[in-house]
Amino acid sequence: MIPRPSSTLPAKHLASGLALLIVIGAPGCTPRLVPEPGHLLLGTWSSPAASLTGTSSTAALVLPCLTVRFHALLLDDSSQFQAIGTIARVTDPVPHHRGDPFPLSGEVVGDRVLLHYSSVLQDNKVDTLSPGRRDVSLCHP
Repeated sequence: MIPRPSSTLPAKHLASGLALLIVIGAPGCTPRLVPEPGHLLLGTWSSPAASLTGTSSTAALVLPCLTVRFHALLLDDSSQFQAIGTIARVTDPVPHHRGDPFPLSGEVVGDRVLLHYSSVLQDNKVDTLSPGRRDVSLCHP
């Protein structure tokens, strides 16, 4: 024998109340898809040449042959950031060393992150990253 619910509400009201609870609760459970000014850059963005992941305490930039660690990236009022990270991994033939400083600036435009590389990288000065993860760590000498 299956026990009956003790509620006096008809089952259709219980079901609609459950649906309402799910719909109301859903927005609070989902992260912001577009980073906002004054907030940390949280999430992962990638291009064919770079992958940037931001958390509440750190950020990591992965490039072919190079990985850089940063403190958390805070967006200013214009949705821009500037940071100096530390090179954490280097694979030859990159002319950089583990522990070297790595300056980086960027900005959020819609759901994309534009990275502005300093003179540290000779090849690419600007890169546009889209939401999502892509493995770019493979080094091609």
